Amino acid sequence: LIQPNNDLDPHTQYEVRIQSLTLENGTADDQTVAFTTRALQRGPKNQVITSPDFQLNRAFPSGEEQEPVMDFSTFRFQFSQPIDATTATYAEDGSVRLMDADGQLVEARLLVDGPYMTLDPEDDYLTPGAQYTLYLEPALASTYGESFEGEDFRFQPKDSSPNGEPVFMVQRITEPGDPNAGDGNSSLTGKPINQVPVNSTLLGQDSATQSSGNVRAELASTVSYPEVTPIRIARNTLLTGSNIDVMIGGAVPAGISSGQVKMHFLSDATGYMVPNPYSSADDAQRVVKLFMDVAIATENEEANGGFTQDLMHIELIGLAEINPDQGALNLDAVSMVEPDVLGQEFANGLLSFQLSSYEDQTDPPPPTVDNAAPTLQSWTFGEDGATSLDKTAMVKPTDPIILNFSEPLDRDTVKGKVHLYKNEGGTQTDM
Repeated sequence: LIQPNNDLDPHTQYEVRIQSLTLENGTADDQTVAFTTRALQRGPKNQVITSPDFQLNRAFPSGEEQEPVMDFSTFRFQFSQPIDATTATYAEDGSVRLMDADGQLVEARLLVDGPYMTLDPEDDYLTPGAQYTLYLEPALASTYGESFEGEDFRFQPKDSSPNGEPVFMVQRITEPGDPNAGDGNSSLTGKPINQVPVNSTLLGQDSATQSSGNVRAELASTVSYPEVTPIRIARNTLLTGSNIDVMIGGAVPAGISSGQVKMHFLSDATGYMVPNPYSSADDAQRVVKLFMDVAIATENEEANGGFTQDLMHIELIGLAEINPDQGALNLDAVSMVEPDVLGQEFANGLLSFQLSSYEDQTDPPPPTVDNAAPTLQSWTFGEDGATSLDKTAMVKPTDPIILNFSEPLDRDTVKGKVHLYKNEGGTQTDM
């Protein structure tokens, strides 16, 4: 593990050179690992964009051999500049459209945050072998006013289960103390499993929330896809996390605790298990790549106002063991998460993610679900309960109105349901 003493510069290329490294048996081959850091989330324009042109940097799946488009695929795009969300519209005449062979719009959810975009079809499966076209139109623009040139993706999704039913497995988010957890630390990082560290100036370097819950994983037929096996975890999956106390500088209590932390999957988490390129052994673990979009909300309404947020395109990379005959899938993966803390700074945490199958897949515990309706917890101009301060007298005409709910809202249900009226004359303002 290499930890630089100072932060690396944004969108800058670096190299890690390994030379004459002595191992327990022999010496490692000399090699160079090159990488480019990504742009900042906030800051000067030249550090937030990766190109002066608003262009597409990455698409997932790519449609290549190790990333085939499946009937249960979710489509993710990363751009060179933050997306102007007002220009990202999903409709027959919108800037983003997924059309079937008959020219009909496929119902789907569109998520946008910063340079990231996710398009998740509403139905669980597209029609295998049918022709689809995904349009990204020139009407799409960045927050800096740059227009997109436009791009089309034509594809025929592959059948995830051509030889029978798909394989579903109920997985547990392994916790320390679980019989399958070993010493409770990840074999990849040595860090506690499924614990999300939140390292920041505001919270200190030791804050963390311990995740728990059950998820339902779907594997494409391993008979049809023995080498590259697609995987999906359905949207609306719910994970819960333990309390986080807000400690200024990690030492001074701020009087705010999060309560239970809820993590909702905003879209299908999708990815692939591929042959291990680092081993020729027949029993070598697969390499797994999995993307997910997660919304975070907290039980405590004070903390929820500062912590609630969407984390898009969390990319998990790791190792997986699969035995579909026994209904077994064990997965260890790593990712970096960077939540926005109280709007003041971006924290960072190395996530050591682990999933393990229940031994009894005929009658496993059900996946964790959320049956509670969302409630309005607070809003920006509401009365401060601690000081009884009426903040409505302090509103500037340009201030945004922010409503904090107890959990993420389905964006489609919000459209046309929120109205702002001027008391004098009852004039409605479009939202």
